[in-house]
Amino acid sequence: MKRREQRGRRGNLNQPVNEPWQAPPKAERLQKKHNEERLALKDEPIETQLAVASLDRNLPMVDLHGLTTEDVVFEVDQIISQNPGECVRIIYGAGTGALARAVMQYLHRISHGKGQRVLGFRQDAHTHSVVLKVAGDDK
Repeated sequence: MKRREQRGRRGNLNQPVNEPWQAPPKAERLQKKHNEERLALKDEPIETQLAVASLDRNLPMVDLHGLTTEDVVFEVDQIISQNPGECVRIIYGAGTGALARAVMQYLHRISHGKGQRVLGFRQDAHTHSVVLKVAGDDK
């Protein structure tokens, strides 16, 4: 009877019904390992961080599909300000290339000079996106 009460619940069938669901230990270990790897990358060169981040599917991202080139600056600026010290992905799509040009021009403009907000970026032609490393609050 007890087994029937637990049917349809997430998680382990041996877990008591009145306790909240807990992630399996393997998922916790994988999440902890992922966080440790991200912390270990902080000491690596920017190019290495960008190469590893380009493979990460859990990056903060903004998708610019359907936007105009005038909207690009606002959206890119917003994701940069929301994620200091992190890597972010900007998806611009294939299309005519107008969004890609607008994104790259804006990134070149803000990655040089006194108020440097982007430490580096890596364009990926296969996924039609760019991964960038945002400067932290200490810069």
